[in-house]
Amino acid sequence: MFVKRISLALAVSAVPFATAWGGGHIGAEELVVTAPTGDILQPVDVLEGKELLLLRSSTLGEMLVNQPGVHNNPYGRGAGRPVIRGQSASRIEVLKDGIPTLDVSALSPDHNPTVEPLLVERLEIVRGPASLAYGTAAVGGVVNVFDGRIPSNADAEEFSGAVEVRGDTVAESKAIVGRLDGRSGNIGWHLDASLTDADDYDIAGFATADPAERPANEPDDLQSNSFAESDSYSFGVSWFSDNGYTGISVSDYGTEYGLVGPEATIDGGPFIDLEETRIDVRGEYELDGFFENTRFALGVNDYEHTEFEEVGEPGTLFDNEEWEARVEARHGEVAGVTGAIGLQLNDRDFSAIGDEAFVAPSEAERWGLFVVEDLETDWAQWQFGARLDKADLSNTDYADYDETAFSLAAGFRRPAGDGYELTANLSVSERHPDIEELYSDGLHIATNQVETGLLAQGLPVEKEQATNLDVGIAKVEGPVTWSASLFFADYDDYVYQRIDGQVLEDGELFDNALYTQDDAEFWGGEVEVGVGLVDDGTYTIDLTLFGDFVEAELSDGSDLPRIPPRRIGAELSSARGDWSSNLRATYYAEQDDISSFNTDSFTWVDFDLYYAMPGDDHDWELFFKGTNLLDEEARASTSFVAAFSQLPGRNFAAGARVKF
Repeated sequence: MFVKRISLALAVSAVPFATAWGGGHIGAEELVVTAPTGDILQPVDVLEGKELLLLRSSTLGEMLVNQPGVHNNPYGRGAGRPVIRGQSASRIEVLKDGIPTLDVSALSPDHNPTVEPLLVERLEIVRGPASLAYGTAAVGGVVNVFDGRIPSNADAEEFSGAVEVRGDTVAESKAIVGRLDGRSGNIGWHLDASLTDADDYDIAGFATADPAERPANEPDDLQSNSFAESDSYSFGVSWFSDNGYTGISVSDYGTEYGLVGPEATIDGGPFIDLEETRIDVRGEYELDGFFENTRFALGVNDYEHTEFEEVGEPGTLFDNEEWEARVEARHGEVAGVTGAIGLQLNDRDFSAIGDEAFVAPSEAERWGLFVVEDLETDWAQWQFGARLDKADLSNTDYADYDETAFSLAAGFRRPAGDGYELTANLSVSERHPDIEELYSDGLHIATNQVETGLLAQGLPVEKEQATNLDVGIAKVEGPVTWSASLFFADYDDYVYQRIDGQVLEDGELFDNALYTQDDAEFWGGEVEVGVGLVDDGTYTIDLTLFGDFVEAELSDGSDLPRIPPRRIGAELSSARGDWSSNLRATYYAEQDDISSFNTDSFTWVDFDLYYAMPGDDHDWELFFKGTNLLDEEARASTSFVAAFSQLPGRNFAAGARVKF
């Protein structure tokens, strides 16, 4: 049966590739040096430099929305978590240099990951399961961000820095970020700070989609209560030796943002006030003997946020005290095989107190042990591995969860002659349910639902098992390059929210969302084609065509909620000397094959212009961006509040960055 499902998925998937899309990363998959063995065979994007400067946005999800297979789960502009190939929340792991963000962003869509996009120096996206290296929370994919807060380069300059300012028109936003880095002998140090401030953003039309639900005084050009502001500060220091380094950083992050939705009005509404203090320790050393290298990291987080009601009174306090430690050791060649083993430990103490405490205080202890191995042969490069995960979750009101999960994976990459490259990955992974899936029991205003977890219903809990197949082919040489990947995921005991009518709570009707387990299938793919139109040695013009799609359904053929729509688009890029520009148009198809709010089609047009001014003592970078140039009424099918919020309207942004 599994082989038949795979064949059907590939046959069906081949049709949309004639008109599908992906996004600007033609060629062989990039080397990801932060993976345990220094490489990874799954579809990966690496963003840094100029590209990252132009992509920085208000949230991590908004920042990555143009990447192949990646969408945003927006809650206004204050919160947005990435959606990868239709998976989100606790199936997507967001990391800071290999350690999770240790926040509560997976618990609810209105909780933003504690990542300041302005400070991201490098970012890696793994599309598809990375559970071997990062645990069961990475069964859908990984976003790994790097902010350079712990110095790791012993040969860095004695003093350097950068300052960046930017602003936009859609929310009259303003932002400034700065960093200083230095080295004195064996000591390296780092300082950074950032400030952002944005008002409610403009939209095209009304926020509430249904005229029957629209308040009489709702403005027709403004997303009420969508303001957002943040500040962050950090200090880091490292000690270097002949064979490695050890460093530590202390950071503070705060943000306050409005919650869009039915409770928001032109006069305000509920909002979140978030504070986080985090300590990170990291190091890497070269070794003599069987193990050639070791890396270790520790993250300790003290996180809390308060959700204020419309009248400005504190409603619910969320507190999360969590730490995670990780150590990896890479070994030398044994019978042609090189690889790494690793250990991961996590401890979490979560509580929510107040009107919206839909999850009672919970604790979690987790550990994972993994091995990943590489083998080079004349035919292909092979990678395979295994992982064991133990999770012990407890709650003040309901039964404990104490289970062990196993994951296995294998893949290969090989050249196919004439500039072609083939890749394939197969994995079988088990995932532990997270605390909200087990213990939710109450009204959750952010999702407009009364949510009840598996153990809160007294149901037996099975580990979620996913069998994933990913195949890809790319032409990486010549004037026309292209890449295409297809994926299929078969889930046993998939955990999702099933809407079972409505219930009366505090005099109002809310959807009755019951966490449920059922078999499910996801399939889809990404494709892009790059064509060099002009290249006279000083001036280039390139055209990229791209597309992606994902389909999902339960075993009985019924739809799942909040699945992304199909996309197709084109990008025209030009460069001459220190100037470059991009014009990008993306068509989002209507999404009516989901059990949540259906969205209409729209076309999203962006433009950016970039100019670099290198100098002897400092380098300037200037940029101008226009987004949603057609001022389309656009709603995200991945959002819990799509019926009450639009994406931002036409926007112009500009900024400058100086490095010295």
